[in-house]
Amino acid sequence: MSSTNSKINNIIKLFITGWALFFALPAHAQSISGRVLDERTGDPLPFVNIVYNANQEGTVTNLDGYFTIPSAKAEYLRVSYMGYRTQYLDKQHLLQKPLLIRLLPTEIQLEAVNVFPGKNPAETIMVKVLRNRKKNDPDELNGYCYTAYHRFWITAERTNRPLLPSDTTATRLLKRSQKQHLFLIETVSRKNAEKPDREHEEILQSRVSGIQNPSFMVLATQLQSFSVYRNQFQLLDQEFLSPISRNAIRNYLFLLRDTLYTPEGDSLFVISFQPRKNRNFNGMTGTLHINSNGYAVETFLSKPAQVQKGKPEINIRQKYNRLPDGQWFPLELDTELKFHLNKLPGSKSSDSTLDKLLLVGKSRTYLMQREANPEFTRKDFPKNAVTYSGVKQSLPANVKQFRESHASPLDAETYRIIDSLGRASHLEEKLQNFKSLIDGQVPLGPINWDWKRLVNYNDYEGFKPGLGLETNSKLSRYFSVGGYATYGFQDKKIRHGEWLNLFPSGYRDLRFQLGYHDENRETGGNDFLEKRDLLQPEFFRDLLIRHMYASKRYSARFLFRPLQTLKIQLVSDASDNRFSTIASDSIQKYKLSRVGVQLRFAPGEKIYKAPDGLYTFKPASSEWFLNAYRGIPWLGGKYTFNKLELKGRMKFMLTPSGPTRVIVKAGNVTGDVPYPELFNGNGSYTSSLTLLAPYSFATMRMNEFTANQYASIFIRQSLGKLFMHGSTSFHPEIMVVQHAGVGKLDDKYPNAYQLSAGDFRKGYFESGFELDNLLPTGLLSYGLGVYYRYGPYALPAERDNWAFKIGMFLNFQKR
Repeated sequence: MSSTNSKINNIIKLFITGWALFFALPAHAQSISGRVLDERTGDPLPFVNIVYNANQEGTVTNLDGYFTIPSAKAEYLRVSYMGYRTQYLDKQHLLQKPLLIRLLPTEIQLEAVNVFPGKNPAETIMVKVLRNRKKNDPDELNGYCYTAYHRFWITAERTNRPLLPSDTTATRLLKRSQKQHLFLIETVSRKNAEKPDREHEEILQSRVSGIQNPSFMVLATQLQSFSVYRNQFQLLDQEFLSPISRNAIRNYLFLLRDTLYTPEGDSLFVISFQPRKNRNFNGMTGTLHINSNGYAVETFLSKPAQVQKGKPEINIRQKYNRLPDGQWFPLELDTELKFHLNKLPGSKSSDSTLDKLLLVGKSRTYLMQREANPEFTRKDFPKNAVTYSGVKQSLPANVKQFRESHASPLDAETYRIIDSLGRASHLEEKLQNFKSLIDGQVPLGPINWDWKRLVNYNDYEGFKPGLGLETNSKLSRYFSVGGYATYGFQDKKIRHGEWLNLFPSGYRDLRFQLGYHDENRETGGNDFLEKRDLLQPEFFRDLLIRHMYASKRYSARFLFRPLQTLKIQLVSDASDNRFSTIASDSIQKYKLSRVGVQLRFAPGEKIYKAPDGLYTFKPASSEWFLNAYRGIPWLGGKYTFNKLELKGRMKFMLTPSGPTRVIVKAGNVTGDVPYPELFNGNGSYTSSLTLLAPYSFATMRMNEFTANQYASIFIRQSLGKLFMHGSTSFHPEIMVVQHAGVGKLDDKYPNAYQLSAGDFRKGYFESGFELDNLLPTGLLSYGLGVYYRYGPYALPAERDNWAFKIGMFLNFQKR
């Protein structure tokens, strides 16, 4: 009986298989697949318009240049692409296997457009697109999830200039790029996201050529802008106004280039865009495919309208399609960075080799297993936004097959060559050392040398050379011991400090510290839970400090991070202090004991938890700091007081021309408090011409005012870069600044300390202009600032109300 059933089952299987093949073969024959390539380079062309009959029915190619059309409807092919010659193929050509279409580039420029009276049809369409932004934006979903395959690789390409026999370096590099990539990262990850700001991406598998350090594995997942509907595209240090931004029609000119009809019967509008004339903002130029079903973006292709010297050309390509529930969602994302080597800082434009080469970084992401509004549980969102356990996880069969189908012979050769070169040259160790150097540390075996303490300066101590050392993870991940010593040439004092850190989890966001610090501290200054770095312009004011007090402080601190956006530090310290008031040289001494808490809240900040540490891969949209201290009569301390301090740092876009940056500060002290614990006015005027110190009162003298209650706001509004659309490489950025503050000093404090300084309770005001990016020279750029003081505290002599500043900034540290 069982044998008979087995035979019947086999017959049924064969019968079903036969019928499946019978229906599958005609289905396969009913479609034509092909690929569109660049005639000169052989590169695939994304989002090419394919029209296949007189009814204007058509489709577009994907990121890899592939397309599929129904053969029954194919009468001919019209293949068109901006910047390339249109090509026509008759029905006979469609039978070629494989069907490869090669388009020849044409040299085109942004055309002059005459705008005539009447309604622009492209604008009519774009009004509907903007009206449906929220509905089609994947970021507006309650949640989504997907699995993604990411590739990031670096290669070399030639420009249009012909190579000469003497260009041996360029020739060798190009030949090498034809055999292998110069660098390659592949990553497969699974991402969950839920409103308002919960997201988690788990790296399932990753491989980096020449490097094993997991800190680099997140790179391939982050070089994309997920949604075209965001107002700004930000990559590296460049920001571009999106053509789908809220005020896009006011800033961009749209033109209807073609209309196709999809197999589903929807219209597919081909619309080009470019910045309108006399608009001063970082804009894009490119093409959109708009689907009439929901007036959603189906493809987006763009590049900068103006490439500035020393900046890469950024090409962004995105493709969207509908999920089964009808929601539009990203399918393929691509970003390309083209560096013109002869325009990079330090290069010579006359170099006959550099001007013939491009260094190109390509980031491509393919999304699979996509789902809108899935059901999530709490465990789907660990504390950190990106995690990688270091253990290679198995992939779903379709993801594994997709990854293998996109592999190329160049990939295997890249891993073989770069891995061997990386081991031979100790590449990973050198990269780790470079990262530590940027962070201010020079690894010397198990000890880090803090090079930022090597030379320092302020007006009170003068030049202050020093030495700072701390053990690193090569000794232990679970503790560190460190210390420093400095000498001030002006105050002629040696200062030092020592500390012990314990890291119970092996990560630096959970720390218990015992320490001793002998140092000079600014009278009336602030000490928030932030990294103070003289390479950052905000802290240039530290160089101008003239009034300090000596403090020998014992402290115990406990730092933890309950959320990836929140740090909390509990503080207890006791100190011996010496100071003199501004009006007198007499020395006063006091002891102080405090307990308190410091908070740092950074909404939007995303942390990557790797096996070797924590890394911030997405900066916060704003930062907020809060200090709360209580003076207590312990360990010799004689003062009982309460002290609150607040600081907020924000950056946002009010106008397309440039960002608005705002810092707010406030403080309040009540009770019996020593003079150094009051607040100064945060001035930075030391002479009529001095260093530009952003986010301080440029016309206020140092320690001109004292307060126990105060609030200040510092606003810098960029008006954009000048000569944006000119041929010159000179693009200074103009800033408008507005500073205002109010501070009150209660009567009991002058009586206690005989202070000569008063408060600014009537309101302090100043306005000014800054010119940034003057004389850019590689890592450095220079600026100028002019400021004017007015209002209740304007000085009698008009010339004393003006301040002139000179700025010098590291380009990668600008805020």
